[in-house]
Amino acid sequence: MKLGLIQASSQKEKNKTLEHYLNEAINSNDELINFGIYPNSKIELSYVSSFTSNCFIN
Repeated sequence: MKLGLIQASSQKEKNKTLEHYLNEAINSNDELINFGIYPNSKIELSYVSSFTSNCFIN
């Protein structure tokens, strides 16, 4: 299974922590794709745009 990690910009400080724990929780044959709202990112992603992005992935 492929899992996508997409967060709004307001949560970008938590991205690495969430990625770490998700990788620990998923099965070894699953893939976590981090779409990368990192602390130094200049991209602004709202909850609405992150939800919309998620709909296109599914």
